[in-house]
Amino acid sequence: MKEMRYTWNSSEMTLSISLPDNISFNFEFLKMSTKMFHIIDSTPCETVIVKCSSSASYDKLSKAYLYNILLYISRGKTVRWNSELKSRIESTVHSKNAKNFEPIGNLAEKVQSQELNLYRFKGDADIDLPINELTKLMTEKNLVFNAPAIREFLSTTIGEIFSNSIYHSQQDEFFFMFDVVYEPAAEKFFMYVNINDYGRTIVENVNSFLEAHSKPTKTGKDCIEWAIQRGNTTRSGSGGYGLPTLIDYIKEVHGNLFIFSGNAYYRLENGQEGFLSNSDSIFQGTSVTFKIALLDTENVLKFDPELKRVKSISLECI
Repeated sequence: MKEMRYTWNSSEMTLSISLPDNISFNFEFLKMSTKMFHIIDSTPCETVIVKCSSSASYDKLSKAYLYNILLYISRGKTVRWNSELKSRIESTVHSKNAKNFEPIGNLAEKVQSQELNLYRFKGDADIDLPINELTKLMTEKNLVFNAPAIREFLSTTIGEIFSNSIYHSQQDEFFFMFDVVYEPAAEKFFMYVNINDYGRTIVENVNSFLEAHSKPTKTGKDCIEWAIQRGNTTRSGSGGYGLPTLIDYIKEVHGNLFIFSGNAYYRLENGQEGFLSNSDSIFQGTSVTFKIALLDTENVLKFDPELKRVKSISLECI
């Protein structure tokens, strides 16, 4: 994937951004978008112009993610986009309040649809609807043993990710989108989920917590690493299980997980983990994205009550 191109006009206080012709919603796109976010934020521009060519091809999730970032930036700067980008976003992305959440009625129609909803949440109102829908898809569209226990585990885990966007960000607003996509190269269906906010970052929260307990502060990378350790939390009382248990689950089902927060990110992809502090890619908040397979006919999920985690068992072993 090619990088975005930036042109700064100091006399007009304008920053122009040319998007690549092809964008897919993956780690490289998320990293590139985070860099764009930082460049816009750190440039003393009054107007941001975003454009793409007439031959540009973007998937639904990429368009919704770009729209979300540009919508946030437009609160402090004038944001304009050319007709090509405008037509692509407006024909695909629908911004909705959480109370208008739409469950998937027909999976085939969802996969074939060219439209995608981007939901705005105010506090914890209406979060049960998407949590229940995600949990339903993750259990009913895969093979499972002891489905009630798995549903409860997933509901609690995903619920804490939503809760983190409210509590840790110290904002009453956050955003959510999801989609089901068929990928011909893998010959599989995948569900993508993204939750993000534009409030206090994981780095800020962890270092504030450490300072309050008279402990040395950490780099951005080390803050992310601290935050995903089981039992670590900056909350008073319970907590510290949302990200660790989500990571355990994603590893078990061979999925992907990407966390961008402040000047650091966490990447779990193809079974490999990575952490990085990066001064030129700063996300002004926290973005959590995960990808898992649906309709997996090769493995079955089972809840382990002693370890309190989900295990994936190959059908060849049964």
